[in-house]
Amino acid sequence: MRSEWRVGRALPWILLIVAVGVVLGGVYFWPGGRDEPSEPVPAESLVLITVDGLRHDALGVNGAARKTPAIDTLAARGVVFENTVTAINETVPSLAAISTALYPVDLDLHHDGADLCEGATTLAEHLKSQGFACGAFLGSGTVSTESDHGLAQGFDVFEAGSGKDRPAAKVVQQAIQWMKGKPKSFTWIHLSDPTTPYASEPADPDGEIAFDVRPSWRAHPRLAFLKGRTSLEEVRGLYYDRVADVDAAVGRLTGALEVEGRLASTLVAVTGTYGESLGEHDIFFDHYGLFEPVVRVPWVLAGGTVPEGKKLRTQVRTIDIGPTVLPQLRVEPLPVPVGPDGSKRAEDASPIWAPEGDWAGSTREAVIEQAGAVAAAGRTQHIKGITALQETSEYPHLGWKVNDFQAFDIENDPEESVDQAGKFEDLVSKIAQKVFEAASSRHDPCGTD
Repeated sequence: MRSEWRVGRALPWILLIVAVGVVLGGVYFWPGGRDEPSEPVPAESLVLITVDGLRHDALGVNGAARKTPAIDTLAARGVVFENTVTAINETVPSLAAISTALYPVDLDLHHDGADLCEGATTLAEHLKSQGFACGAFLGSGTVSTESDHGLAQGFDVFEAGSGKDRPAAKVVQQAIQWMKGKPKSFTWIHLSDPTTPYASEPADPDGEIAFDVRPSWRAHPRLAFLKGRTSLEEVRGLYYDRVADVDAAVGRLTGALEVEGRLASTLVAVTGTYGESLGEHDIFFDHYGLFEPVVRVPWVLAGGTVPEGKKLRTQVRTIDIGPTVLPQLRVEPLPVPVGPDGSKRAEDASPIWAPEGDWAGSTREAVIEQAGAVAAAGRTQHIKGITALQETSEYPHLGWKVNDFQAFDIENDPEESVDQAGKFEDLVSKIAQKVFEAASSRHDPCGTD
């Protein structure tokens, strides 16, 4: 998101990490709740809510101690993808990936300072061509009306403020006003409340920062709220306060749709662009790194003919959101490229929730990039592999060295405390064999090759 570094064009072979999926693990499907939806109404509109810093475990429905009643209620009306993985841990490239169903490497877009090219087809452009009114309302200061980073493509209205973070309540209220009288519409709401700062003022303006935060960020104004705060639990509590702000805003949105009689016919998706580390792996209040608190995000989908009360364990990716929602709106699919092995870059995840759609035994891989193309990870249902692509001075304790490989059994060791790369000694050679294939499968709508 608000990265302080800028890196040049990333190496196209970042996609070589896909090879991890060739070697490791399968996927699972776990239905839950009621088997049949109650009187489904076909979806006529789409609301997509993306949230910076929203961890998978920040929602009550995913096990958080503090409930998120509005999103939890939404989840009860639809499906919860329990194993959703982002494409990258920074705002602009993550939003571009969601919007285009492509990886950042396809778009040559690896950090917040870059722009989405005009050659890429966005979800808004696609829906506008199908007769949808399209409005975007963003709360992140990373994107402004004056500097939209190419994310405004296809929108009739694009309201992103003037480069300062805006609270969820204000952003959602603007969206509610715009949606009135637009029964066939796509509304994109992007919020950034659960990222630093979690509080507007420091506890002690003259105090010190007690946490071992990223050295290059220690003097950054966004971390000034930490001055005088010494309790990790207090700061974590502030984070969950901001998640509660997002949840309350979602409640206002769904309440407004219900008053208008449009809730059942509106497809509502809530997801994270990336998560937030709250001290795990000694990464404090940041979204750096490729560990689970950052790369695993929620995805709740409800409305239309989406079945009610299902929790799905099969791994999916945020780039799958577009291909999944479009069939629910009964419009043509996005043009998603197919690799040399016949696999699609992104996929419609709706077959997972169909009674006959048990995907157990199949393999779905996810590729996650560290912003700036510093490192990359490949993740399956069970195993994650991380490798460094460039030298970096950020968080040296992570021990990232170019071409070194770390592997974690994320199913049995969800805290990723034990590096088990030794169990996969043939992995490096298999990755090397896949370099040319991975590079040649890069899709390039931007003409940067």
